[in-house]
Amino acid sequence: MKRPVFWIRLGFIILLLIVGRHLWLAGGQWLESAREYPWKLNPLLLTVSSLLLLLGLFVSPEGWVMVCRERGIALSRRELYAVWFGSQLGRFIPGKVWLFAGRIGLLKARGYSVTKTAATLVLELLFSTAAVGFMALFVGVFHPGIAESPTVRWAIAAAGVAAALLPFLSPLQRLVFKIKKVSFRPVPLGHALLVTLFYIGTWVVRGTAMWMWFQGMGLDAGPLECMAAAPLSWLAGYIVVLVPGGLGVREAAAALIALPVALLAPGVAAAGGQRIIMTVWEVSLAVFTAGTLKKAKREALDEETR
Repeated sequence: MKRPVFWIRLGFIILLLIVGRHLWLAGGQWLESAREYPWKLNPLLLTVSSLLLLLGLFVSPEGWVMVCRERGIALSRRELYAVWFGSQLGRFIPGKVWLFAGRIGLLKARGYSVTKTAATLVLELLFSTAAVGFMALFVGVFHPGIAESPTVRWAIAAAGVAAALLPFLSPLQRLVFKIKKVSFRPVPLGHALLVTLFYIGTWVVRGTAMWMWFQGMGLDAGPLECMAAAPLSWLAGYIVVLVPGGLGVREAAAALIALPVALLAPGVAAAGGQRIIMTVWEVSLAVFTAGTLKKAKREALDEETR
C-alpha cells in the first residue's frame, strides 16, 4: 500500500517543480518591465488585495461541490476541496489535461463512473464560463472598449455562448439523452442559475482584489474594468491551451482591459506580481489540504476491512 502513496507524493513534488519553473521564467520578464516604472506602492491596499484574492481562491471549489452534490456524488466537502486545489496545479502542464485528471481519478477510485465525473467537470466549466459572460455583458454596457484584443474577443464570445446556453440546458440534455437512449437526469435550470450566481460572486471578489492591486501599485485602474478583466483574463488563458497556466496571456489581457494603453507595460508587470501571490496561495492551499485525501483514503480502507 506504500507504493501508490510514494508515487502520488513524487508526482506532487514534480508538479510543484514545474509550477516553480514556469513562474521563475515568467517572473524574470515581469521583473524587467517592473524596473522601468516609478512605482508608488500602497502596502495596505496590496495586503487587502492579497487577502481578498485568498478568499476568492478558497471558496472557488464550492461551485464544483454544488455540482457534485446535485449529480449524486457524496464525498465529503473537505475531500472534494482537497482534490480541487491539488488538480489546479495541473494547469501548468501544457494541454490542461492534468487540470481534470486528478478529479476524475479520485472519483473513479471511489466508485463513481467516468461519465458522471466528466459531467461534473463539464458543468463546472459551463457555469463558471457563463458567469464570465454575465460579468462581461454588464461591464460591456458601460465600457464597450474592453474587447480590443482578439484573445479577449474569443473569451467574450465563449462566455456569451455559455451564458446563452443556460436557459436551454435542460431541454437540450433531454433531447440528446433521448436520441442516444441514455438514462441520465438533466440539470435543473434553478441549480444552473444558482451555481452561476455563486461564480459571479467569486468573480466580483477577485475583480475587487485586482482593482485594489492595481491601485496599490500606483496604477489608475477603473473598478468596473477590473470586474471584467479578472474573469476574462482567466478565460483568455484557458482558451490558449498550450500556454502553461496561461502565463503571460492572462496578465496581458488583464492589463489591456483594466488599464489605459499607456500603462500596458507596467500593468502586465503588476498583474504578474499578483499572479505570483496567487500561485503562492494556490500552492499553499494544495499543500494544506493534501493530508485530507490521505486521511479519507485510510478511513475508506478501514471501512472496507470491517
